[in-house]
Amino acid sequence: MGRAQSLMAEFSQRGVEQVHALVQALVEGDPSEVKRVAANDVAIAQLELARIRTTRAALFAHINVGCDDTESLKRLAALDRYERIAYAKRRKAGKML
Repeated sequence: MGRAQSLMAEFSQRGVEQVHALVQALVEGDPSEVKRVAANDVAIAQLELARIRTTRAALFAHINVGCDDTESLKRLAALDRYERIAYAKRRKAGKML
């Protein structure tokens, strides 16, 4: 099972439908295998970015700035790293389109 397939297995049915719709929109004029794989990677990275943003918003809603909440700060830093990685994946795949 490839990286994209293993990631797809983790997504909900709604996420799979979103990825499929985005892939179809991105490869509409050129259904070559290279374009389809690149579009799939773009779509997966976009979905990862959406999940990261949702998680960050939830974390910010519950963070207590007045106390030493180092765990939340560590999670925010980790989310920033994951977001940079997802942006890089999307950018790299987007160059193939």
